[in-house]
Amino acid sequence: MDQPASNAVLISEMSIWAQRTLGHLILAGVFERYPTLKFVPTELQTAWALNQAASLDMIVATSKKDAKNRTMPMFGGDVIESLTLSPTEYVKRNVYYGASVYGPGQQEERERLGVDHIMWGSDYPHEEGSTPESRAALRWAFADVPVDQCRLMMGGTAAKVYGFDLDALTPIAAEIGPTLEEIHSAPERTVNDDYMGRPFAGGSLLMRSRDADSRF
Repeated sequence: MDQPASNAVLISEMSIWAQRTLGHLILAGVFERYPTLKFVPTELQTAWALNQAASLDMIVATSKKDAKNRTMPMFGGDVIESLTLSPTEYVKRNVYYGASVYGPGQQEERERLGVDHIMWGSDYPHEEGSTPESRAALRWAFADVPVDQCRLMMGGTAAKVYGFDLDALTPIAAEIGPTLEEIHSAPERTVNDDYMGRPFAGGSLLMRSRDADSRF
């Protein structure tokens, strides 16, 4: 990292390197061989997976031997021939999302991805995360979202994906909250450019408090 633009290039390409993993898993037939495998990208926006899959749909379909395409089958091979689902179908079956940068107005995205595949997270302790104002972040993102969808994205899906014991966790959740009634209380929907367009400081507040503590 001794070049002047190295860090800027790193941060601009970081999501690209993370996203390319999905194509590797699909084209290598990993989801075909392990149909119950769950792949969970986090710290990324969520719509990219289906967009990438749509592009792969065309590549896979035209790379198979029966595609009657003169050139594309040379890019296929036995693994491509073995795929029984389209890339989009693999994504809808095997991919779940750690939605650490999630806000209001994403209903269409929830419908595309499947609300039962999205898991809200605070992205602690990063500056773009919500800690220590996660309650405000939840109200901001989910105040208008139906209760059944809230239950999935705020805990139910994570319990299924990671094998959490909901019976054991329910008393803890009841003690520390937040409740759905609190989440559905009227949020402050103002926009503050200082906080990435959100009305709360979140992780940036956490970072500033740590910087202040370090001076003493």
